[in-house]
Amino acid sequence: MSSTEMRSLITKSLEDALASARGLSSMRSITRDSRSLIQLDFAWGEDSNRAAARVRELVDAVYPSLPEGAERPIVLPVDNASAPLLVLAVTSTRQSVAFTRRIVEYEMKARLRQVAGVGMVSMSGGSDNEIVVLVDVEKAAARQVDVSQLAQAIGQAHADIPAGSVRNGRLELSVVARGRSTRLDEFSRILLNGPSGAFPLDQLARVVERPARQDSLFLYGGSEQICLEVYARADVDPVATARELRGSIADMSRAIGDDIKIEIVRDESLAIASSVQGLGLSIVLGAIAAIVVLLAALRSLRAGFLVSATIPLSAACSLVVLSLTGRSLNSMSLGGIGLAIGLISDNAVVVLDAIVARVHKAQRPLDRAMVVEAVMEVAGGTFGSTITTAVVFVPILFLPGALGALFADLAISLIVANTAGWIMGVFALPSLYFLMHRPTVAVRSEVLERKYGKALATVLRRPQFVIVISIVSAILGLGLILQRPVSFMPEDEVTEYIYTVSFPAGTTFERISRDGTAIQARINELEGISHSYGVAGAEVADLVRRSDPAWSPQNLVIYCFVKAGFDSLALRDSLFRSSTTIVPADCEYFIQAAIDPAARLLGIDSQQGLVVRGDEPDRARENLAQFKDRLRVLAGDAEALVQVSPSSRVTRILVIPLRERLSLLGLDSSQLASAMGYAAEGAVIGTIELDGISQSIRVAADPARLDDNADAGSRYLTSIDAVRSLPILLKEGLLSVGAIANFVEDDIPAALARIDRRDVLYVRVLPPVGQEKPYAKMIMTIKQELPFVQDHDESALKQHGKALLGTIILVIVLLYLVLSAQFESLGLPALLLTTIPLALAGAGPALILGGAGLDSGSVLGLVVLFGVAVNNAIIMFETTQQYRMAGCSSGLAAWLGATKRIRPILATTATTIVALVPMIVFSAGAAQRSMSLAMLGGLFASTVLSLFLAPVLFNNWLRNSKFSAPAVKKIPEPDA
Repeated sequence: MSSTEMRSLITKSLEDALASARGLSSMRSITRDSRSLIQLDFAWGEDSNRAAARVRELVDAVYPSLPEGAERPIVLPVDNASAPLLVLAVTSTRQSVAFTRRIVEYEMKARLRQVAGVGMVSMSGGSDNEIVVLVDVEKAAARQVDVSQLAQAIGQAHADIPAGSVRNGRLELSVVARGRSTRLDEFSRILLNGPSGAFPLDQLARVVERPARQDSLFLYGGSEQICLEVYARADVDPVATARELRGSIADMSRAIGDDIKIEIVRDESLAIASSVQGLGLSIVLGAIAAIVVLLAALRSLRAGFLVSATIPLSAACSLVVLSLTGRSLNSMSLGGIGLAIGLISDNAVVVLDAIVARVHKAQRPLDRAMVVEAVMEVAGGTFGSTITTAVVFVPILFLPGALGALFADLAISLIVANTAGWIMGVFALPSLYFLMHRPTVAVRSEVLERKYGKALATVLRRPQFVIVISIVSAILGLGLILQRPVSFMPEDEVTEYIYTVSFPAGTTFERISRDGTAIQARINELEGISHSYGVAGAEVADLVRRSDPAWSPQNLVIYCFVKAGFDSLALRDSLFRSSTTIVPADCEYFIQAAIDPAARLLGIDSQQGLVVRGDEPDRARENLAQFKDRLRVLAGDAEALVQVSPSSRVTRILVIPLRERLSLLGLDSSQLASAMGYAAEGAVIGTIELDGISQSIRVAADPARLDDNADAGSRYLTSIDAVRSLPILLKEGLLSVGAIANFVEDDIPAALARIDRRDVLYVRVLPPVGQEKPYAKMIMTIKQELPFVQDHDESALKQHGKALLGTIILVIVLLYLVLSAQFESLGLPALLLTTIPLALAGAGPALILGGAGLDSGSVLGLVVLFGVAVNNAIIMFETTQQYRMAGCSSGLAAWLGATKRIRPILATTATTIVALVPMIVFSAGAAQRSMSLAMLGGLFASTVLSLFLAPVLFNNWLRNSKFSAPAVKKIPEPDA
C-alpha cells in the first residue's frame, strides 16, 4: 500500500482516535513502506506504562474500523532523546555476514539483555538466509495450478498437524501427524496434490537458499559487519552498566572463540566518566587554589586551616543530601559543587575577619563576648548573601520538563553546599577559632585599607566619573555578549561529526556498500579522524530511525569521531573540501556536528528548522513552492540550500484492471493482485528448521523463467514488459497480465509527515557562510507573510520558554523581597540590585578572550551572577548602616563601610576566581568552560566596579532618605 493510501486509510483514523489521549502534548506521524508510525509526546514526568495502557485502549477501540487486512497496531514506549550507550561491530574472519548475524541475534543479544541496567538491544546490518521456492509458472500451469495455489499446497504439506490423543495405560499421549521437513533435499521433494494428481515439488520449482531482503547496512573497518546498539535504562548508572557490558563482551569473546571478532566502536560511558573525572579534578584543584589564597589573605595558618576546612565539609554535606534524595553523582551535581567551592568560604572569611578586627580594635586578648559581638555584627550580611545565592537556584528546582530534570541536581548541590558553608562559618568556625586562639594581641596591617580608602574618598567627592564608567562598561559588556555566536554546544568543542550521503532513490544496498566503503576509507585517511562507522537503512523494529522524517533507506550516515585535542573546525573544513572528490556525482552530502547529550535531552538541535503546513500533502507541497519562490526573491544572488524532508519519491507501476475483460474471463482484481504479488517478491508461507536454525520459506515465481534478461540468481523482474507478459492461469490456459490490465508509471512520495493531524513538510534553510543573520531576517519576514510557514522547535526551551522567563523574573522578584525583608525597606533592594548589571562588563570580554559563545553554560553562569554579584553590596551596606546608626554622616558611613570590608571582599572574590580557573583549564566540556568564563569575568568586573559604585549609591540613598540616628558628640572610633 502506498504512503498516500496508508495516510488516508490508516494514519488519519488512528490519529483521530489517539487525539483524545489524556496527557497528550503533541502528535507526529510518518507514513512510509506500508507502515504508519505515530509518535505521541506526553507531558514530562508522565508514567510511560500508564500512558501506553491508555493508548492501547484507544487503539483497541478503533482497530475494528480499520481496513480489512490491516495488522493490529503495536504500542511501544520509545525515548527518541536516548542514545546508545555502546555500539558494537561484530564480524567473522571465516564465515559469511548471514552466519555472523545469526550468532549475534540468537546468542549475543540475549546475553547482553541479561546485563543489569540494559534497557534495549537493537541490531542492524546484514540479512538472514531464507529458503525460496522459485516456481516455473508454465510447468505449474501444465499441472493446472498457479503460484498461489502451489504456495497453499506447500503450506499444508509442510506442517505438523495435531491429531488428538491416545491413552497408554495411565499416560495420555498426544498424536501429531508429522509433515515438516528437516532437510533441504527432503523439502524439495515434498509430495503435493493438484487437480492432475500428485507430484513432487522439484518437478515444478527449484528450491534455493539465499540471503533474505536486507533492511539495513553497517560499515566498519572497510567491510560490511553486524552492528549491536545497546541502550541503558534511564534510571541506572551508565558508567557501571558499561563496565558490566564490557565484562560480558569479554566473556562472550572467549566463549565464541577467535572466529568472531567483537569491537566496541562507541562507548558513551567514557565521555561521561571523563566528564566526571574532569569535574572532580577541577573541584580538587579549585579547592587547593582557594585554600592557598585563603592562607595568603588571612596570613595565619590556623585561621586559614579553619576556613579551608569548611570547603570539603560543605561539599560532603551536599553529597549526603544528593544521596538521601535519590539523586546520582553526575556532571551537573558535581558542577554545582564546583561552582560552590569559591562561595563556601565567603561567609567564613567575613566572620573571621570581623573577629580579627574586633581583637585589633580592643588591643586585648580574645574573649567570648568579643566573638559573639563580631559574629552578630556580620551575621545579617552573611545570611543575606547566602539567601540571595539560594534564591537564584530555588526556582530552578520547579522548572518543568527536561529543563528541571537537567539543572535540578546542580541547583540542589550548590544550595546545600553554600548553606552548609554559612552554618559552619557562623556557628562552628567562631567556636573553633576561640578554642584554638592564643592569648596575644593581634597586629594587623592597614596598608590595603588606606590605599583603597584614599581612592574611594576621591570617588565620593566626584561620583559622576565612576557612574558613567559603570554604565558604559555594563552596556559594552552586554553588547559583547549579544555579539557572541548563539548555540547550545560550541562547535570548536565538537567530538563527533555526522556525515550523510544521500544516494539516488532506488539505489541498492550493494552499491551503497561498495561506494560507502570507499567514502569511509577516504574519510578515515583525514588527519584528525580517529575512526568512523556507517549505517544505512533500518531494521523494521528500529522505530527511532524510521520515525525520523529525514530518514531514507538510501541515506548512508557515517559517524566520524574527532581525535582528542584536534581542532574540530579544521577537521570540518577538511571534510567539506574532500567531499567534492570522494562523493559520487549523483549523490548529495551533508555534514553536521553531533548533538550534545544535554541538548538531545532538551530536544535542542543546533539547526532548528521550519515546517510548511497544508490541509493535504499536495497543498503542503504547493505552499513549499511559494516559500521557496519568496525566499529566492528576497535572497537574490545569495541563494541558500533548502533541505526538505520527507522529500524522497518512488516510482511505482500502477496496474489498472480492465474490468469488462476480467468479468468475461471469470477473474477479479484479487486474483490479478495475487499473481502480481507472487511475481514481484513472493510470499512467506512458513518456516523450516535447518541445523537448529529456523529459516523462512518464501514462494515466488521464478524470474529466470519469465524474463529473458534475468538469470538464475535474479530476485526480481527487470522490466515492465516482463511484468506485462506475466502469465495468469485460466481454465483455457495461460493469459498474460498485459491482456487484462493497463500499466502506468506513477511517481508518489515515499513518505508523508503530519504534526497534530495536519500534513507538513520539514524545511531547513542552510545559508551561505556569513549570511546567517540576513537569512534569519528573511525567514522572519516570510513567516509574517505566509502563515503556513512556522518554526519547528520542539525543544524544552521552546515548550517551557515562558516558564524559563517566569523563573528569571521570579528570581529577581524573590531577590527584591528577600532584601526588602532583611533591610525593612522597599527602596534599598532596588539600589542593591543595580550592582547586578555590573557583572555584564566582565562577562562579555571574558567570553571573547576565552573563545566561548552564548550557550547554555554561559547563560547559566550569568544567572548565577544574579545572586553572587549583589553579595558584596550587601556586606558593605550592613557595615555602612552600622556606622550611620552610630551617627556618622552618610558619606563617612559609606566610606567606612567599604574600607572596613575591603579585605574580606577581595579575599572571597579571589577564592571564587581561583576556584573557577581549574574549571576553565580542565573543563569537562564546552558548556562548563563557558559557564566558568562568564562567572569569572562577571565576578571580577562586578567586584571592582561595585567597590566604588556601591558606596556612591549608598551615600546618595542615605543622604536623601529619612534616616533616624542617635545623637552623639563625636564620631566614634570604627569598631570593625
